[in-house]
Amino acid sequence: MSFREKSAWIQFLTVLVVFGGYYLAIHLGVIPQRGAEHFRALMGCIGLVIVLQIALHIIAAVLNPEDARSPKDERERAIQHRSHTIGYYVLTLGVFILFPLGHSNIGLSYLLHWAFFSVVASTLSLTLTQIILFRRNS
Repeated sequence: MSFREKSAWIQFLTVLVVFGGYYLAIHLGVIPQRGAEHFRALMGCIGLVIVLQIALHIIAAVLNPEDARSPKDERERAIQHRSHTIGYYVLTLGVFILFPLGHSNIGLSYLLHWAFFSVVASTLSLTLTQIILFRRNS
């Protein structure tokens, strides 16, 4: 498995686990949907994802330093291009859904939840596309 495929797995799993837990906690009522406690929980999750990804990328790079330093080949650039295109479409769809929601009586906190969920969903789709393309072409 190449370093870039490991990187896609690291990104996918950390975002899925941390923000999956975050949205599950909101759904179960463990975290309130607005207020200072919610903001602290969100910032904690973002910080946790950053720390986990940095630590896991360092471990992956230390285990295989020559692969981590190697330049992207044509296949890896094509995979990156395709996955970012799909991630862009997912994010665009999420933003377009904000327009009718914004004109409804839904609260601002729900709009912000949806906007952030759109970013999480686009990240998951981007990294999952990379994983699938790396696996298919290996």
